[in-house]
Amino acid sequence: MENMHLIKSKFFTAFMAAGLFILATTAKAQVQPAQHKAVFSQSLKAGDVVTAIQAANYIVAADAKSSFKDSLAILYYNAGNLSAAYYWAAGVLKDKPASPEMMEVKAHCLKNSNNSLKAIDAFTDLLKVKPNAVYSYELMNLQYSVQRLLECATLGQQTLQSIKIDSTIGVSYSIDGKTSRQTPLKAAIYNVFGMALSDLKKLPEAQQAFEQALLIDKDYAMAQKNLETVKLLKQALEKPADEKKDKEKPNR
Repeated sequence: MENMHLIKSKFFTAFMAAGLFILATTAKAQVQPAQHKAVFSQSLKAGDVVTAIQAANYIVAADAKSSFKDSLAILYYNAGNLSAAYYWAAGVLKDKPASPEMMEVKAHCLKNSNNSLKAIDAFTDLLKVKPNAVYSYELMNLQYSVQRLLECATLGQQTLQSIKIDSTIGVSYSIDGKTSRQTPLKAAIYNVFGMALSDLKKLPEAQQAFEQALLIDKDYAMAQKNLETVKLLKQALEKPADEKKDKEKPNR
């Protein structure tokens, strides 16, 4: 099973801009204590997540409607505190149910907490709001992990046909549990797609999927291994059929 790790720097960089914007737009209203806003801004600039979290908590405590709740969800996620990140993301979603950022935090918290079924629901909802090949890949892996094979294969086909896949995005995978490699996202999607098709006994289609993955990345070890396995399965199924034909031939 392949796993794609959420790039924390993406959240933090986007978040710095969002946090500074919040500070600028709320300064005049003086809803939050000025010193906490200053500490929050300074901490973000310095990359000090712990202090930024403390400052944001003070700000939210002073104003229950503060937009810094979004900030807390992302900061806690980046700090690895999944329960706190989920708490704040879920709270924001009560007021803004279609917030892609908070939906993503919630989905990743559930996935990283090994709550696969709820994570599947969360990523499904997220895809409806924001179609994205990365989310599709995450959801396909979750579906495959709980053997929801038809859903996985269907989503793979839909993603490959209908969603633009950024060729610059890479997926990490491990061969022997120690060696980590990267492959393009599209190749990884083809590979999971092929795995689902193979388990559904659709071997010719699975073979095509693995071959497509290898056209994108000829050194993609997982796809190479899966392709070899599918070819062996096809040979095993074809051999009895050939033997039966031979037996049915009239003796000369």
